[in-house]
Amino acid sequence: MTTPIHVLPPEVADAIAAGEVIERPASVVKELVENAIDAEARRISIDVRGAGRTSIRVSDDGDGVPADELPLAFVRHATSKVTALADLDAITSLGFRGEALASIAAVAEVECTSAGARIHIRAGEVIEHGAGPLLTGLTVEVRDLFANVPARLKFLKSDATEVAAIKDVVIAFALLHPHVRFQLTIDGRAAVGSTGDGDRHRAFASIHGAAVAEEMVEIVGMPLVTGMVSEPRLSRGSRDGIVLAVNGRPISSRPLAYALEDCYQGRLERGRHPVAAIDIGIDPSLVDV
Repeated sequence: MTTPIHVLPPEVADAIAAGEVIERPASVVKELVENAIDAEARRISIDVRGAGRTSIRVSDDGDGVPADELPLAFVRHATSKVTALADLDAITSLGFRGEALASIAAVAEVECTSAGARIHIRAGEVIEHGAGPLLTGLTVEVRDLFANVPARLKFLKSDATEVAAIKDVVIAFALLHPHVRFQLTIDGRAAVGSTGDGDRHRAFASIHGAAVAEEMVEIVGMPLVTGMVSEPRLSRGSRDGIVLAVNGRPISSRPLAYALEDCYQGRLERGRHPVAAIDIGIDPSLVDV
């Protein structure tokens, strides 16, 4: 006997939808960092405990969320970045769908403070909402990720793998946005830190060390392309050192990576790859995000 068609309860629908946005702890970090950059933050601190399963805390000094709008920020498809259908052809922000905070709150316990207000949400339900510390920017703490979706927990990798994915996210943003100071701590230990002074060489030195930074060359003469690439004498055995982006948004693109490597033809040994951080500026109407 077939089960009648029915509308899913909100908490079930939200948990399913959240799985499309939040796949692992690194997804949480990515979404919260994008929100901070969109809010014009110049300092972003990320503290991770238990490979992100236990807690992820992201604080920034950006515009924050007005106290009276804080509950609305956790409603699915509520956003300040899109108001009309035509806006989708001119997306200049990193986030815009209004799904990130709602998706995170659907699969974890979340505490958020901004503009003197505080909200506490567990599995999509508001537990507490009231006054909070009057601090600059926004602070979001995510605890017990996927506690209410145990099947999702089973698909997470080892702690080392999840931590590496988190570091990759922060490193990519730190190299692409050198004007923002990033600080990532893992279980109380500094893992990634950048100066945030806008100097790309210093950003690379903070992430990869001074020796690597000395071999990096800034891209010039290409108005729509910014970033740095390594001298041929600096290479790696994998493509892990290549960071690519479109309009400041990190992407994964084999064709672009291959195009970059073609520029080094005859200058790199077989199986060696350059180090780079490249951001390609494209008319937003031509990009499907």
